[in-house]
Amino acid sequence: MQLSELYKPSFVSNNELIRLGSRYDGGYVILKKQIKETNCLVSFGVSDNWDFEEDFYKLSNCNIDAYDFALDKDFWIERFKKDLVKFICLKIFKPRKIKSMFKYLYFKKFFNNKNISFNMKKVGNRDGEVNFHEIMKKHEGKNIFLKSDIEGGEFTFYNDIESYDNIIGIAIEFHNVIEKNDLIKKFLSNLRKFRLIHIHANNLVPVKDSSHCLEMTFVRKEYIEDLSKKNDKEYPVKGLDFPNAKRGKDIKISFYEE
Repeated sequence: MQLSELYKPSFVSNNELIRLGSRYDGGYVILKKQIKETNCLVSFGVSDNWDFEEDFYKLSNCNIDAYDFALDKDFWIERFKKDLVKFICLKIFKPRKIKSMFKYLYFKKFFNNKNISFNMKKVGNRDGEVNFHEIMKKHEGKNIFLKSDIEGGEFTFYNDIESYDNIIGIAIEFHNVIEKNDLIKKFLSNLRKFRLIHIHANNLVPVKDSSHCLEMTFVRKEYIEDLSKKNDKEYPVKGLDFPNAKRGKDIKISFYEE
């Protein structure tokens, strides 16, 4: 996959980075030292995989404020019915898979913590949705790490990120990157307070598909020791990146000058 130089991350040594969450889809590479400095993890998009949130909480003991409008009763019933059919057809037999059939119970257990809140609301700017500024206002004075995977909903707030000095780091999945390429490049070129430090292509969607996704991690630039240091890393990064679809090949990224 070829991307503009605007997508090329600033250099941060691999020793300073850590992968949190699933080994495959749902995991993100972030800066280690930001974990302990975070007071609140704000998470947009949970679905049935909160491994990232769980890992972050174990290492930081910070508050978590999570949002996902799709996790209603029907979601969990349909999920269980599908798993039950697979189990009856002997397609689910490993202990880990059987345990996953009861994911709802683990969801309730994790989000029932007094330091963790789950909001069944959609992040956006339309009536009935909760907008980015409302959420940020709840967490004034706290160091925030923002994680977002909301199927294109990131375009409702991405230009507002630099308005908040208490956001210290961001792990975001940009969707529809072919269609939105110009918007994303403009966003990257206009960044003043943040720098991109990691990028990974999601292999669940073909590169040429208009809905292709890129996982990107940003930090405030004061967290980078040498902003001028050249980055010669190859992406994906061995030991940190893994294919979202584990049976597929990870996608190599190269950068070109415009």
